[in-house]
Amino acid sequence: MSASAASSWQSYWQQADDKKVCELGGTDHPAISQFWHRFFSDARLGAKSASRKLRIVDIASGSGAVFEHLFSIVDEECCDSVCVDLSYGAVKAVKNRRRAVSGVVANGLALPFTESCADIVVSQFGIEYAGFEAVTGLQSLIRPRGRLALLLHHRGGAIYDECYHNYLALREVQKSGFLQGAIAMFPHAFSVLKGEERSEYERVSKGLIPAFRHMERIMAQYGNQVAGGVVRKLYLDVDHIHSNLPAFALHEVDAWLRQAVCELESYAERMFSMCQSALDIEQFESLKKELTSEGFQLYVAESLNAPDCSAPLAWSILAAKEN
Repeated sequence: MSASAASSWQSYWQQADDKKVCELGGTDHPAISQFWHRFFSDARLGAKSASRKLRIVDIASGSGAVFEHLFSIVDEECCDSVCVDLSYGAVKAVKNRRRAVSGVVANGLALPFTESCADIVVSQFGIEYAGFEAVTGLQSLIRPRGRLALLLHHRGGAIYDECYHNYLALREVQKSGFLQGAIAMFPHAFSVLKGEERSEYERVSKGLIPAFRHMERIMAQYGNQVAGGVVRKLYLDVDHIHSNLPAFALHEVDAWLRQAVCELESYAERMFSMCQSALDIEQFESLKKELTSEGFQLYVAESLNAPDCSAPLAWSILAAKEN
């Protein structure tokens, strides 16, 4: 993951304390829920040994969505659960939500764990951001007879396609100059509101018309819900502010627009990093061979499909270390 992409994710997860953490990240498709429910049910986590709890490590845990699936099946106290993420904000949010979970801030390529430290290692749309080497490296963390469960971004899959179209639409918004044009226009609009001369406002606002049209073309091409509806919301909000100018203050509008510029760039970076992290078929086949050579039995090693999606959602791995 590039430094700029890592920074965009850090900023994203800093919001986690102020929002419902499971609304911030991860995918909650029923097929994904069923994958984890089946895995954790089959693992019989409640049947821990007399001497210790089963240690479960979620790598690149993000919102902690995997633990939400786990704790819908067993009590938190049944497991020694650890969330690991590059973002301190993400780890803090999971720990605040689930007090029985301990947290580690670490890069997926430099995990601070000894070999054979975990009974179960999981990751949902996370470890692949650190690169293919990080994915294959997870096998060393698992104890004999331990288990590995992964959902990985699928290049060409449904989530990949959505992220790619989001990225393209966001870049088109940036190219349109819509936000920059609004930043330049609003000071003149507020001046006119105060009774000052109109010519400069009319010149600048006229120059913003092509950007408005560009935004309309983006929505027509990609749909109103592209990028979670952000493109449409920006378009409507700028129009609403302009139409109801007396209800707003220039400094507030300017601050909002400049923040939107930053957030748009961060959003585009996240979408691009998702696409970059996705594994193609050759990489997935290599991962299967690597795990087999390291003594894992593959129970599931295939694309995760859903009836309502024409393309796969993810690559799925369920494996057990034989010795």
